[in-house]
Amino acid sequence: MFATIDKSKFPEVRVTFSDDIDETSFNDFLNEWRNLYRDKKYFSFVFDATNMGFPPLSYCYLMVQFLQSMKSQKEHYLKNSTIIIANDYIIYLLNLIFAIEQPVSDVKVINNIGVILNEYKGVGKDDS
Repeated sequence: MFATIDKSKFPEVRVTFSDDIDETSFNDFLNEWRNLYRDKKYFSFVFDATNMGFPPLSYCYLMVQFLQSMKSQKEHYLKNSTIIIANDYIIYLLNLIFAIEQPVSDVKVINNIGVILNEYKGVGKDDS
């Protein structure tokens, strides 16, 4: 399974990624995200990508498409996200995704010891 989702501390939703990615498990993850929106409750993500490995670049395109579809929602229930990473390849993929499509909400990227590596502003946000 590519993504294990833990809602036990809702509104914090923790997603732990593995290096076992395929189209079905990736789509399952996106469907879980959509389901959170269907619940119409505000939430935050903590993505733990420390064990993600090196997913194929093609998943960046699928993620960009997904982000575009989420932006069309009238209400954005995702308040913010924190992404914990352990390798430079994941940073590269995140930079690529967010260069093409701005995130729905603010995103903070940290390494596995808590150092902030990057921050991205969400849709409609500015630096003020």
